Amino acid sequence: MYDIVFCVQLATAYVNRLKDSHAARLMPPSSASNAEGTLRAILDAVIARSSFPDEAVAGVDFSDGDDKYTKELEGESIASRQELAVLFRGVARLAPALALGAVRNALAAALAPAGMSRWQTVEAALAALHLVGEGAHDGAVKPGVEESPLGELVEMLLSRWDVVGSNSPRVATHRLVAPALLEICVRYHLAIERRPALLQPALSAFMDTRVSSFLSSYVWAIRMTSCFGNRACGTPTRRLADACVTSSAGS
Repeated sequence: MYDIVFCVQLATAYVNRLKDSHAARLMPPSSASNAEGTLRAILDAVIARSSFPDEAVAGVDFSDGDDKYTKELEGESIASRQELAVLFRGVARLAPALALGAVRNALAAALAPAGMSRWQTVEAALAALHLVGEGAHDGAVKPGVEESPLGELVEMLLSRWDVVGSNSPRVATHRLVAPALLEICVRYHLAIERRPALLQPALSAFMDTRVSSFLSSYVWAIRMTSCFGNRACGTPTRRLADACVTSSAGS
Protein backbone atom coordinates (compact mmCIF):
# COMPACT_ATOMS: atom_id res chain seq x y z
CA MET A 1 0.00 0.00 0.00
CA TYR A 2 2.79 2.41 0.94
CA ASP A 3 4.60 1.67 -2.34
CA ILE A 4 1.46 2.60 -4.25
CA VAL A 5 1.04 5.83 -2.29
CA PHE A 6 4.64 6.81 -3.01
CA CYS A 7 4.35 6.02 -6.71
CA VAL A 8 1.06 7.92 -6.95
CA GLN A 9 2.61 10.94 -5.25
CA LEU A 10 5.62 10.85 -7.57
CA ALA A 11 3.51 10.51 -10.70
CA THR A 12 1.07 13.17 -9.49
CA ALA A 13 3.94 15.61 -9.00
CA TYR A 14 5.02 14.91 -12.59
CA VAL A 15 1.50 15.49 -13.92
CA ASN A 16 1.18 18.71 -11.93
CA ARG A 17 4.45 19.93 -13.40
CA LEU A 18 3.10 19.36 -16.89
CA LYS A 19 -0.01 21.34 -15.97
CA ASP A 20 2.16 24.28 -14.90
CA SER A 21 3.09 26.00 -18.17
CA HIS A 22 6.10 27.74 -16.59
CA ALA A 23 7.46 24.53 -15.06
CA ALA A 24 6.81 22.66 -18.28
CA ARG A 25 8.92 25.13 -20.24
CA LEU A 26 11.82 24.50 -17.87
CA MET A 27 11.79 20.76 -18.53
CA PRO A 28 14.68 19.38 -20.61
CA PRO A 29 13.72 18.97 -24.28
CA SER A 30 14.08 15.20 -24.04
CA SER A 31 11.66 15.05 -21.10
CA ALA A 32 9.12 17.26 -22.85
CA SER A 33 9.19 15.15 -26.00
CA ASN A 34 8.64 12.00 -23.97
CA ALA A 35 5.76 13.44 -21.95
CA GLU A 36 2.99 11.84 -24.01
CA GLY A 37 4.57 8.42 -23.79
CA THR A 38 5.09 8.85 -20.05
CA LEU A 39 1.46 9.82 -19.50
CA ARG A 40 0.30 6.87 -21.58
CA ALA A 41 2.49 4.55 -19.48
CA ILE A 42 1.05 6.03 -16.27
CA LEU A 43 -2.52 5.44 -17.46
CA ASP A 44 -1.78 1.85 -18.49
CA ALA A 45 -0.07 1.18 -15.18
CA VAL A 46 -2.95 2.66 -13.18
CA ILE A 47 -5.51 0.44 -14.94
CA ALA A 48 -3.36 -2.67 -14.59
CA ARG A 49 -2.55 -2.02 -10.93
CA SER A 50 -6.21 -1.31 -10.16
CA SER A 51 -7.17 -4.93 -10.83
CA PHE A 52 -7.88 -7.31 -7.99
CA PRO A 53 -4.96 -9.60 -7.08
CA ASP A 54 -4.57 -13.12 -8.38
CA GLU A 55 -6.56 -15.46 -6.16
CA ALA A 56 -3.99 -18.24 -6.28
CA VAL A 57 -1.33 -15.86 -4.97
CA ALA A 58 -3.57 -14.08 -2.46
CA GLY A 59 -5.09 -17.28 -1.14
CA VAL A 60 -8.71 -16.09 -1.32
CA ASP A 61 -11.76 -16.69 -3.47
CA PHE A 62 -13.27 -13.37 -4.51
CA SER A 63 -16.46 -15.12 -5.58
CA ASP A 64 -17.13 -15.73 -1.87
CA GLY A 65 -18.14 -12.32 -0.56
CA ASP A 66 -18.94 -13.67 2.91
CA ASP A 67 -15.43 -14.89 3.70
CA LYS A 68 -13.64 -12.75 6.29
CA TYR A 69 -10.26 -12.71 4.55
CA THR A 70 -11.87 -12.06 1.18
CA LYS A 71 -13.63 -9.02 2.62
CA GLU A 72 -10.38 -7.71 4.09
CA LEU A 73 -8.44 -8.08 0.85
CA GLU A 74 -11.30 -6.66 -1.18
CA GLY A 75 -11.34 -3.60 1.07
CA GLU A 76 -7.59 -3.16 0.70
CA SER A 77 -7.85 -3.48 -3.08
CA ILE A 78 -10.62 -0.87 -3.24
CA ALA A 79 -8.61 1.52 -1.06
CA SER A 80 -5.63 1.09 -3.36
CA ARG A 81 -7.83 1.70 -6.40
CA GLN A 82 -9.11 4.92 -4.89
CA GLU A 83 -5.56 6.20 -4.53
CA LEU A 84 -4.83 5.31 -8.14
CA ALA A 85 -8.07 6.93 -9.32
CA VAL A 86 -6.83 10.32 -8.11
CA LEU A 87 -3.84 9.99 -10.42
CA PHE A 88 -5.98 8.77 -13.31
CA ARG A 89 -8.30 11.77 -13.01
CA GLY A 90 -5.33 14.12 -13.02
CA VAL A 91 -3.96 12.66 -16.24
CA ALA A 92 -7.43 12.54 -17.80
CA ARG A 93 -7.94 16.25 -17.18
CA LEU A 94 -4.56 17.03 -18.70
CA ALA A 95 -4.84 14.66 -21.67
CA PRO A 96 -8.41 13.35 -22.10
CA ALA A 97 -7.66 11.73 -25.46
CA LEU A 98 -4.89 9.66 -23.91
CA ALA A 99 -7.19 8.56 -21.09
CA LEU A 100 -9.85 7.45 -23.57
CA GLY A 101 -7.21 5.59 -25.56
CA ALA A 102 -5.97 3.78 -22.47
CA VAL A 103 -9.50 2.70 -21.60
CA ARG A 104 -10.12 1.58 -25.16
CA ASN A 105 -6.97 -0.57 -25.07
CA ALA A 106 -7.99 -2.04 -21.72
CA LEU A 107 -11.42 -2.96 -23.06
CA ALA A 108 -9.93 -4.48 -26.20
CA ALA A 109 -7.63 -6.66 -24.10
CA ALA A 110 -10.44 -7.66 -21.74
CA LEU A 111 -12.89 -8.52 -24.50
CA ALA A 112 -10.43 -10.47 -26.62
CA PRO A 113 -10.69 -14.27 -26.32
CA ALA A 114 -7.34 -14.41 -24.54
CA GLY A 115 -8.49 -11.90 -21.92
CA MET A 116 -11.79 -13.56 -21.06
CA SER A 117 -10.24 -16.26 -18.91
CA ARG A 118 -9.37 -13.76 -16.18
CA TRP A 119 -12.23 -11.91 -14.49
CA GLN A 120 -9.82 -9.39 -12.96
CA THR A 121 -8.87 -8.13 -16.43
CA VAL A 122 -12.51 -7.58 -17.37
CA GLU A 123 -13.46 -5.95 -14.07
CA ALA A 124 -10.50 -3.54 -14.17
CA ALA A 125 -11.43 -2.46 -17.72
CA LEU A 126 -15.04 -1.87 -16.66
CA ALA A 127 -13.87 0.16 -13.66
CA ALA A 128 -11.65 2.27 -15.92
CA LEU A 129 -14.53 2.93 -18.30
CA HIS A 130 -16.71 3.99 -15.39
CA LEU A 131 -13.98 6.25 -13.99
CA VAL A 132 -13.13 8.05 -17.22
CA GLY A 133 -16.69 9.34 -17.47
CA GLU A 134 -16.49 11.37 -14.25
CA GLY A 135 -17.00 15.01 -15.15
CA ALA A 136 -16.63 14.35 -18.88
CA HIS A 137 -18.17 16.74 -21.40
CA ASP A 138 -19.56 13.93 -23.48
CA GLY A 139 -22.95 13.01 -24.89
CA ALA A 140 -22.86 9.74 -22.94
CA VAL A 141 -23.21 11.65 -19.67
CA LYS A 142 -24.45 15.13 -20.63
CA PRO A 143 -27.77 15.70 -22.42
CA GLY A 144 -27.53 17.92 -25.47
CA VAL A 145 -23.88 17.16 -26.22
CA GLU A 146 -23.52 15.57 -29.64
CA GLU A 147 -19.89 14.42 -29.54
CA SER A 148 -19.54 11.16 -27.64
CA PRO A 149 -16.26 9.21 -27.68
CA LEU A 150 -17.46 7.57 -24.48
CA GLY A 151 -20.55 6.36 -26.27
CA GLU A 152 -18.33 4.59 -28.77
CA LEU A 153 -16.58 2.77 -25.91
CA VAL A 154 -19.91 1.76 -24.40
CA GLU A 155 -20.99 0.43 -27.79
CA MET A 156 -17.72 -1.47 -28.08
CA LEU A 157 -18.37 -3.09 -24.70
CA LEU A 158 -22.04 -3.99 -24.98
CA SER A 159 -21.85 -5.18 -28.57
CA ARG A 160 -19.34 -7.82 -27.46
CA TRP A 161 -20.70 -8.66 -24.03
CA ASP A 162 -22.78 -11.58 -25.26
CA VAL A 163 -19.53 -13.16 -26.46
CA VAL A 164 -18.09 -12.81 -22.97
CA GLY A 165 -21.23 -14.37 -21.51
CA SER A 166 -21.10 -17.27 -23.95
CA ASN A 167 -17.36 -17.99 -23.86
CA SER A 168 -16.72 -17.17 -20.21
CA PRO A 169 -20.00 -17.22 -18.24
CA ARG A 170 -18.13 -17.40 -14.93
CA VAL A 171 -16.41 -14.13 -15.81
CA ALA A 172 -19.54 -12.31 -16.97
CA THR A 173 -21.53 -13.32 -13.87
CA HIS A 174 -18.73 -12.97 -11.33
CA ARG A 175 -19.73 -11.26 -8.11
CA LEU A 176 -17.50 -8.25 -8.86
CA VAL A 177 -17.87 -8.14 -12.65
CA ALA A 178 -21.67 -8.22 -13.02
CA PRO A 179 -22.38 -5.13 -10.88
CA ALA A 180 -19.55 -3.26 -12.61
CA LEU A 181 -21.30 -3.78 -15.95
CA LEU A 182 -24.62 -2.66 -14.48
CA GLU A 183 -23.00 0.52 -13.17
CA ILE A 184 -21.71 1.18 -16.69
CA CYS A 185 -25.25 0.88 -18.05
CA VAL A 186 -26.58 3.29 -15.45
CA ARG A 187 -23.84 5.91 -15.83
CA TYR A 188 -23.93 5.86 -19.63
CA HIS A 189 -27.65 5.32 -20.17
CA LEU A 190 -27.72 8.32 -22.53
CA ALA A 191 -25.30 6.54 -24.85
CA ILE A 192 -27.45 3.41 -24.79
CA GLU A 193 -30.60 5.38 -25.55
CA ARG A 194 -28.94 6.80 -28.66
CA ARG A 195 -28.08 3.30 -29.85
CA PRO A 196 -31.24 1.14 -29.81
CA ALA A 197 -29.27 -2.00 -30.65
CA LEU A 198 -27.55 -1.75 -27.25
CA LEU A 199 -30.77 -1.75 -25.24
CA GLN A 200 -31.24 -5.50 -25.45
CA PRO A 201 -27.78 -6.50 -24.13
CA ALA A 202 -28.01 -3.79 -21.46
CA LEU A 203 -31.39 -4.90 -20.17
CA SER A 204 -30.45 -8.56 -20.50
CA ALA A 205 -27.58 -7.94 -18.09
CA PHE A 206 -30.06 -6.57 -15.55
CA MET A 207 -32.40 -9.54 -15.95
CA ASP A 208 -29.72 -12.26 -15.91
CA THR A 209 -30.91 -14.77 -13.30
CA ARG A 210 -27.36 -16.09 -12.87
CA VAL A 211 -26.40 -13.00 -10.88
CA SER A 212 -29.48 -12.97 -8.64
CA SER A 213 -27.67 -14.83 -5.86
CA PHE A 214 -25.58 -11.77 -4.99
CA LEU A 215 -27.54 -8.88 -6.49
CA SER A 216 -31.00 -7.59 -5.75
CA SER A 217 -32.29 -7.78 -9.30
CA TYR A 218 -35.40 -5.82 -8.40
CA VAL A 219 -33.36 -2.91 -7.02
CA TRP A 220 -31.23 -2.89 -10.17
CA ALA A 221 -34.37 -3.05 -12.29
CA ILE A 222 -35.74 0.04 -10.56
CA ARG A 223 -32.47 1.85 -11.27
CA MET A 224 -32.67 0.76 -14.89
CA THR A 225 -36.22 2.05 -15.18
CA SER A 226 -35.19 5.41 -13.72
CA CYS A 227 -32.73 5.70 -16.60
CA PHE A 228 -34.70 4.23 -19.49
CA GLY A 229 -38.32 4.36 -18.39
CA ASN A 230 -38.86 8.11 -18.27
CA ARG A 231 -41.12 10.00 -20.64
CA ALA A 232 -38.20 11.40 -22.61
CA CYS A 233 -37.40 7.92 -23.89
CA GLY A 234 -39.16 6.37 -26.84
CA THR A 235 -41.96 3.83 -26.37
CA PRO A 236 -39.81 0.74 -27.21
CA THR A 237 -37.27 1.84 -24.59
CA ARG A 238 -39.93 2.24 -21.92
CA ARG A 239 -41.44 -1.14 -22.76
CA LEU A 240 -38.08 -2.86 -22.39
CA ALA A 241 -37.49 -1.13 -19.06
CA ASP A 242 -40.96 -2.05 -17.83
CA ALA A 243 -40.34 -5.67 -18.84
CA CYS A 244 -37.14 -5.58 -16.81
CA VAL A 245 -38.99 -4.52 -13.65
CA THR A 246 -41.85 -6.99 -14.22
CA SER A 247 -39.45 -9.89 -14.70
CA SER A 248 -37.38 -8.97 -11.64
CA ALA A 249 -40.40 -8.45 -9.40
CA GLY A 250 -41.67 -11.91 -10.28
CA SER A 251 -38.37 -13.67 -9.65
